[in-house]
Amino acid sequence: MVLRSMTLIETLEYFIDDTKQRCGDIKWEIKNCKDETYLNDFKQEYEEHSQRLSDLEEIKSIVEILDIETP
Repeated sequence: MVLRSMTLIETLEYFIDDTKQRCGDIKWEIKNCKDETYLNDFKQEYEEHSQRLSDLEEIKSIVEILDIETP
C-alpha cells in the first residue's frame, strides 16, 4: 500500500472537519450539562473551537484564492 501526501487544502479540510465535529460534541455537552461550573468551561471551550474553525476556514479560502499547493 502506497501512502500519498495530503495537499494543503486536504489537510486544512481534515482539521476543519475535526473542529466542526468537536464543536458539535461541545454543543451536546452544553445542552446536557447540569453543573454550572462545567457549563461555563464548555462554553469557553466552544468559543475557542469556534474561533479556531473560523480561522481555519479563512486560511483555506486564502490558500484557494492564491492557489497554493504543496509539492
